[in-house]
Amino acid sequence: MLRFKIIPRFIIAIFLSFMLFTVIGTLSHEWGHIAVANYFGYNTTLNYGSMGYSQDFSEDQEVQAIKRLSEPYGDLDYDEWPEDVKIKLQALDKIVMERYPYNETYKLHDKFITLGGPAQTLLTSGIGILLLF
Repeated sequence: MLRFKIIPRFIIAIFLSFMLFTVIGTLSHEWGHIAVANYFGYNTTLNYGSMGYSQDFSEDQEVQAIKRLSEPYGDLDYDEWPEDVKIKLQALDKIVMERYPYNETYKLHDKFITLGGPAQTLLTSGIGILLLF
């Protein structure tokens, strides 16, 4: 008959190691996504278990004009805004959307950014396997 000996210090060490490496693994996976997004020139944010990326359009003249036009009406519903302001905003919005379209290049970047996390995880796993051998 097999007898198991419980070693409390070993169990605690395994438990704490698992918690530590779960956090490290999750964050490093997200860094894989971020590395690719930074390569393509996006602004990135890191949260535990997720990341975000976006382009910065704040320096664009039309974007600044949209902000200036809509700022005084921030407390009102869009339906209550003056018609001339709505028409100007729609024209500016059309210019901005033509300048920064959601096109095939963005979709391709999105796919590479999505693959960055699993690629980093596979790389780290491969290094870990090599270290074990």
